[in-house]
Amino acid sequence: MRFKHFIKTPKLILVLGLIPVIGFSQSYFNRLIGTEIHTGSARALAMGNTNSVSDRSSAVLLTNPAGLAIVRSGLALDLHSAISSTMERRSLDLMDTFGDFLTEGDYVLNRNRNFSFNGGLTYGLALNKFRTGLGISIGQLTSFNYEYQEEIRGRASLEDGDIGNRDPLLGYHVFSTEGGFNHVTVGGGLQFGIVKNYILGAGFSYHTVTGSEFSEDYFVDTVLVDPVYMSNVLSRHLKTEPNSGGFYSFGLNFSTGTGLTVALSLDSELEIDTDDYQAPSFNTASGLPIYASYIDSTTQVSYLPSGLKYIKPFTQRLGLEYRTVGEVPMVIAFEWQQTAEYDSDLADTTLNMPGAEYWKFGFEYLALKTIPVRAGLEFRKPRFKGVSPASIFTFGTGKQFGNLSVDLAGAYYIITYDYPDVFPVSGDVRPDLDRVSESNLSVALSIKYTL
Repeated sequence: MRFKHFIKTPKLILVLGLIPVIGFSQSYFNRLIGTEIHTGSARALAMGNTNSVSDRSSAVLLTNPAGLAIVRSGLALDLHSAISSTMERRSLDLMDTFGDFLTEGDYVLNRNRNFSFNGGLTYGLALNKFRTGLGISIGQLTSFNYEYQEEIRGRASLEDGDIGNRDPLLGYHVFSTEGGFNHVTVGGGLQFGIVKNYILGAGFSYHTVTGSEFSEDYFVDTVLVDPVYMSNVLSRHLKTEPNSGGFYSFGLNFSTGTGLTVALSLDSELEIDTDDYQAPSFNTASGLPIYASYIDSTTQVSYLPSGLKYIKPFTQRLGLEYRTVGEVPMVIAFEWQQTAEYDSDLADTTLNMPGAEYWKFGFEYLALKTIPVRAGLEFRKPRFKGVSPASIFTFGTGKQFGNLSVDLAGAYYIITYDYPDVFPVSGDVRPDLDRVSESNLSVALSIKYTL
């Protein structure tokens, strides 16, 4: 069995002009489906990511544009920033020869950090029984960024008395992807009273989607060449420019005099690919897509995919918000989200994935009648059956300073799955699948000022 261990120096990637990058998708598969970016405010994130009913910023254009009709009157500027840190561990099952029990031994530890910043504008206006709102939002829709580095160690025999390293450094296995899609969104909302204490609202928004340059690298960075411990790969260094596209969102809000609000919204499907797109294959043992495979019966490893294909499936949401009336008011929010099944038009079956469901719950109440306390839980079914579901814990608070509001939020989750070696080595004696664990901690800040 070859021994591999790597602790990567954290690298801060600065991305300007983006929505808070709170990625709730497994990072290794960013190459295929991208990381879904959290498109809401810090308040909505803290309340279980219930964006369609809890967001009061320009970011509501992406989840429920009807919410624009209930923003505060006047012109408002909202800014959002966030930092997201993901730690990926890959482990092998090992036998402790002294205690005679199985344990997991880490051979790769990768850390990735991402920072983001975004801005948007809203304008609210009240006219007798009508309220209307307009808005614009600029940010990132998805990210394909991922970095994997694995330190390769060999073996050396040293004579007694010699000073040296019995496991010399041979080099690194390197796999990385970079790129993403940005959006510019405009839209508006309108609400009006239909009967006493009953209010109906509707909204529409359109999202223009453009992609940044997508690049991918898959190679071995050698210090000393030793085929016994290194993967015999055909190096791949590719860059491509994705096309552009667009989709729309539509939303409805219905409010009663009892403090209950019901929200319905939907997003149309979006499919963007490059002319040179070629899909990866699936591993029969794990049921998950793989990016590398042996060439026929040889020991040489080839990187399979090329180009890029991004799918944003048709999405529908149902949200509920209840505001209690009393000395210390409380807000309870619930949201159900479903993405439709997608069937690829291509000959491959890589992107033929079933629909997914998301269940979200959050609350907000005023501690000491002045400090908002927010928390929530989101449960997400995975896009691939071989990946464990994600239970995302969220929390946060905020403060109002006249026309200026400041909100803080955090989110944490862990996912696990079994996966083959990213860089196969011929003759390697090891289990067919590694245990992969990914944990993500994200912190978001939102600032909103109403003129």
